[in-house]
Amino acid sequence: MRENKSNTMAIHKGLNKMALSFFKEVDKLTDCNENIAISPLSLAGVLVLLANGADGNTLKQITKVLGVEGQSMDNICDLYSKLNRCLTSPDKNTAVDIANSIWIDEHFKVKDDYITKNKSYFDAEVYHQILSSNKTLDDINSWCNRKTNGNIKQILEEPLSEYSVLVLINALYFKGKWENEFERYFTRKKRFTNSDGSKSNVKMMNQTDYFDVYVGGKMDYARFPYVNNEFYMEVYLPHKDKNLDECMKGLSEEELDKMGKQAENSKVDVYMPQMEIKCNTELIKCLKAMGMSDAFSEEDADFSGISDDRTYVSCVKQAVSIKINEEGTEAAAITLADRIGCRPDFSKPVIFNMNRPFLYLIREKKTGTILFMGKVRKL
Repeated sequence: MRENKSNTMAIHKGLNKMALSFFKEVDKLTDCNENIAISPLSLAGVLVLLANGADGNTLKQITKVLGVEGQSMDNICDLYSKLNRCLTSPDKNTAVDIANSIWIDEHFKVKDDYITKNKSYFDAEVYHQILSSNKTLDDINSWCNRKTNGNIKQILEEPLSEYSVLVLINALYFKGKWENEFERYFTRKKRFTNSDGSKSNVKMMNQTDYFDVYVGGKMDYARFPYVNNEFYMEVYLPHKDKNLDECMKGLSEEELDKMGKQAENSKVDVYMPQMEIKCNTELIKCLKAMGMSDAFSEEDADFSGISDDRTYVSCVKQAVSIKINEEGTEAAAITLADRIGCRPDFSKPVIFNMNRPFLYLIREKKTGTILFMGKVRKL
């Protein structure tokens, strides 16, 4: 029992460590004035599907990126399966759905054990058809649309390559109502200062209530729970004279967590912008920088657990949608892998005005799992 608990903690710690590394690599490749929205959990979902068929150094690199190197695949699958069930427990106020699918070209032979394992652990839906066809293009986009409640209608813009033999997809959908909803009556048009110094008129929601808040030397922190307090949004807001990117340089997961642990329940005057952000990110460069390179090499990739034919990963992409309004948050992600052959004075309300660039995370409370993460640089 003690060992199992230790392994479970390792999965959560590894996932959140991967989340920050993933975020930093995406940040490096993103224009300094562009928004970022990613889903570490959705990426992990696809990587575990991929790892199930990997061997040798390819497998070692994938598990190292996931932060679970040294653990057996059966153990990794079992723990991720339990995490998925924990996250998707039914709740009438919060919806969390995780779905997986495997699309196999009708001329490509996949080992039965690979299919069985992913069906058993992750309820993966399996489709056999001509991958390069327009029908598959429409079917994949339709699947993504359904699994994200219409938030991501399209992950593919054109048919897959004639050399595509296998596509792995993870879909993640989240919808949560704020524990303390914002009243529409108090929403007003306000100025948001973008990272390039320009100003935008945005719908700024406002309320004064009790939240967990921490006032730091460079950044302030606030935690906004969803109904039942099982999930929450964390916001890291630099002071007016500080730059978000500069504040985040060298920032570790431990430092972010420390701010959260130092937060105290206090009266806060919150100004939060309504947002609707969509981001599409190509991930191979990020994953290579994180130490996963063999999977993308025609010579070095070892996916012998999937097929006796040599294959390698030719594309990993993620689409994320984030919507925030008075009622709560709706977020969705699709990750696809295509394979080819200081303490403040709390005597008065703290002002937490999100009228400038900020960092946000959406987490599950019990495990600390990061579902979504992003930087808002412009609105």
